[in-house]
Amino acid sequence: MIALLGAMREELSGITKDLTGVREISHHSWRLVEGDLAGKRLLVMQTGVGKTRAIEAVQYLQQNYSLSMLISIGFGGALARGYKRATW
Repeated sequence: MIALLGAMREELSGITKDLTGVREISHHSWRLVEGDLAGKRLLVMQTGVGKTRAIEAVQYLQQNYSLSMLISIGFGGALARGYKRATW
């Protein structure tokens, strides 16, 4: 299973909306959504903001899931108006 971690719902909603076979889990103060995307089983975890919360979340995942990959995603507070969107 592949785990994707993000601090805020806004960082994860683009992925979670496309999951199929969804199972939602609440544990501690975390929100976890498990589902399938492009033939892969994903666990998407909203950790909350901060280094300590991220560390605790990773420790929880290591103790409770067999992961093949862990990816931290996010955009470091770029929700404020006025920031320009990157164009590639």
